Amino acid sequence: MTPSATPPPQPPDDDLVRAAQRGDVAAFQALYTRYARRLYAFHLGYTGDPQLAEELVNDTFVRVWRALPRYQPRGNFRAWLFRIARNVATDAHRRRQRRVEEVPLDDLERDGAVWPADDHDPRWPEVEAALRTLSDDHRLVLLLRFLEGLSTTEIATIMGRSPEAVRVLQFRALRALRRRLDEMNAA
Repeated sequence: MTPSATPPPQPPDDDLVRAAQRGDVAAFQALYTRYARRLYAFHLGYTGDPQLAEELVNDTFVRVWRALPRYQPRGNFRAWLFRIARNVATDAHRRRQRRVEEVPLDDLERDGAVWPADDHDPRWPEVEAALRTLSDDHRLVLLLRFLEGLSTTEIATIMGRSPEAVRVLQFRALRALRRRLDEMNAA
């Protein structure tokens, strides 16, 4: 019998952050590996554009690298990371809005990319389409809560709001999503 090898325990985020702050590139790479897929899913859900989502993941990590010396490890790296990701997505959205006037409407069609979800859920395309019609704040709170599984407190930190305001926003976002789905099903 061969003993089964269990992978070594992964160091906590803050240990990796401290090492990266000291210039340990391998520690920063470990953070990248740990969060890149999740950030990609977040950015894809926010933008609906796979290529842009990849660019935004890279932009997020560039900003993280530059801001790392100012980060104070306190066990909330994930919230800090997603706050930066939200800022990167918001900046990209603003840049795209400024260019919309120059682009023909036909070029604004989505390429049909699907935000990561349970592939077995036949309603997923409807949910994706409905999410894209929500306001940025509604879409953001739903992505952070249900895609990333962040707590209300973490989302509040990312969005710069109180936890109670996030709970209200989440309730309204779910109500708006349900309304959009009902409208789509009625059509």
